[in-house]
Amino acid sequence: MAAIQTTARRPHGTRTATRTAASPALSPLGKAVVDLARLGLQGDSGSTRMVVQRLLRRTPETEDREALRAALAELVVGDEPWRHILRGNGPDAPPIDVESRLPLIREDWPSDQDAPVLPPAIQGQIEAFIDEHLRAEVLRRAGFEPGRSLLFIGPPGTGKTMASRYIARALNLPLLTIDLAGTISSLLGRTGQNLRVALDYARSRSSVLLLDEFDAFAKRRDDNSDVGELKRIVNVLLLELERWPDGSILIAATNHPELLDRAVQRRFDRVVELPLPDEDRRAEILQRALTQDGVLESTQLVRALAAATDSVSGSDLQRLATAAQRRAVLSSETLERALVLEGLQILHQRLKSDLAARRAFVVLAVRHSHMKHREVARLLGVSHPTIGKMLLDAEVLGGGRNGNTRDAASV
Repeated sequence: MAAIQTTARRPHGTRTATRTAASPALSPLGKAVVDLARLGLQGDSGSTRMVVQRLLRRTPETEDREALRAALAELVVGDEPWRHILRGNGPDAPPIDVESRLPLIREDWPSDQDAPVLPPAIQGQIEAFIDEHLRAEVLRRAGFEPGRSLLFIGPPGTGKTMASRYIARALNLPLLTIDLAGTISSLLGRTGQNLRVALDYARSRSSVLLLDEFDAFAKRRDDNSDVGELKRIVNVLLLELERWPDGSILIAATNHPELLDRAVQRRFDRVVELPLPDEDRRAEILQRALTQDGVLESTQLVRALAAATDSVSGSDLQRLATAAQRRAVLSSETLERALVLEGLQILHQRLKSDLAARRAFVVLAVRHSHMKHREVARLLGVSHPTIGKMLLDAEVLGGGRNGNTRDAASV
């Protein structure tokens, strides 16, 4: 293989990596790999840096293995010893808390994560962020950099973690998640130290870093109930957000944005609010979960269940679908009946006080899973004639006085 001649000009102010006369000679293949890495580092350096680090760890057995590693490492770490990349306690080994021995970071490569079911406007924001990184060179030629940080806010179960995994998969990057159990320590100063170590580990590679339960770290500094260490941690986060490197992405997620320090929120390139799913999104979540194996063909039951589960999160709907499928497999019940019974578990508190929800559930049970009136009455703790009256009321209200009942009665 012929060596590639490197005549490309490096940006002004960057150090040109040159091999000294004392360095071992490289084979044509080795020279080609080094030249490719050098050219890549002049463009999308973050992604290329990750590839080079992999080569350092997995260089094949060749006659010039050590020379190839040394030349590649010079491009990545400069004058520092390159062998720290290969050591078990180096940057490639996830850090641990020295007291508890718990890992500070979990690493994952999401390979089959579908896009979360979100309103089109919200999904558009996420796709635009991904596109900035896929077309980073177009932005750089125009004098801009792709966004490096995202803040997801919203109630539990709305897809914040799923969206983070989707971004990592779309960009073919590892997802690093800071583990709160390992990071927060009872020892004074240890939590801040753990956080710095975890952030340094994430900054050293191209990756997507997820700071889940972000409000545990970035609480408002005017909260007098917090100790001084947590306020110092906020200052650390402010600095990290300002200087987070290109080629890596920092995503924070919180269920309680009102607890966050305002200065921290302003440091993020994008703040995306993920709402609870509306009826169309609930139906899509259920349909996707229930038809993965071709289990459910009719959409009538799904639409009725979506209408009856107002204010239920996407993750709860996923659990409902999974629980119903298990129930149907392990019993003689149909999937439709299992869906109603599992839906009752999610809705039981609401059904006690919400008449409209009870009507929607009755329509769901009787018309779409063909349950007997007496059985539905027993499940709801009402009399048998009450079920017939609820069905009648649902038909009368189908003209539009109640959104949930109208939709459930009309499908």
